[in-house]
Amino acid sequence: MELTLDTEGIGPIRFIMETVGDVIRVHLVAQQADVLDLLRHHAADLIAGLQEAGYREAQMSFGAWQRPPPSPLPPTDAADTTEAAVLAPPVAMVAACRGGLDIRW
Repeated sequence: MELTLDTEGIGPIRFIMETVGDVIRVHLVAQQADVLDLLRHHAADLIAGLQEAGYREAQMSFGAWQRPPPSPLPPTDAADTTEAAVLAPPVAMVAACRGGLDIRW
């Protein structure tokens, strides 16, 4: 899944996310170098939030803005790569998201 946010003052940020079972890999790309540095600085907090949402393992990587967007993340070594496993979020995350979308900065 890919999500791009473009807010005034921060500029565009692209989230490229891939899930396999209860493992999520997120690649963050920001147009502004200072925003990318801030995201890197708070990577541990971002990972902790994903784990609190129900992911057993969260991996994070970062990159500079490119046009066209970077290619999808390379395949993982995880055993279960069926479409259902890749698309299904952990149960805790589904329950947490029922109240709406929470995008805090």
